[in-house]
Amino acid sequence: MNHELSRFIEYLPKGATILDLGAGDGETAAELTLLGFHVTALDNNPQALITLQQLPKITIINATLPAIPLTQPVD
Repeated sequence: MNHELSRFIEYLPKGATILDLGAGDGETAAELTLLGFHVTALDNNPQALITLQQLPKITIINATLPAIPLTQPVD
């Protein structure tokens, strides 16, 4: 786990819901789910979306940053 990510998750409650903006290949999202977090991954790149769909336990949103259609709060 990279240093910035480990510092960030120290401040979150166990099982927090995290929004991964520009999730790309889902490396960070996958790592966060393994640590017990709920992850919503946002990207609009077709190749990234295909990769993200192969990862378990991740909610995927196909959108751009200015128009995030969230239906639930995130931590």
